[in-house]
Amino acid sequence: MGATFGPAIFAALWWRGVTSQGIVAGMLIGMAATIVGFTFVGSFHPVLITWNMWPMVLSFASTYGVSKYTQSRAQQERHVRQLSSREGATAENDD
Repeated sequence: MGATFGPAIFAALWWRGVTSQGIVAGMLIGMAATIVGFTFVGSFHPVLITWNMWPMVLSFASTYGVSKYTQSRAQQERHVRQLSSREGATAENDD
């Protein structure tokens, strides 16, 4: 379960660019990868120590990727709102 909550907590505390969509995606990917690992590798297999690293890496990667994607969309929407408010203010001044 460290792959589910670890990257989410780490990113929420130390990265300003993380988004809620990124946190949710990272938690879901981490949980799914952990379940797949325990299902196919088993809980007492010697490879499990190495296998526990991969859900964590996948969780961090998906948190980062989704946060970067949704952050850029949020910035674009914020920029469009700023431009439209400037145009509205300019139109009011022209009248």
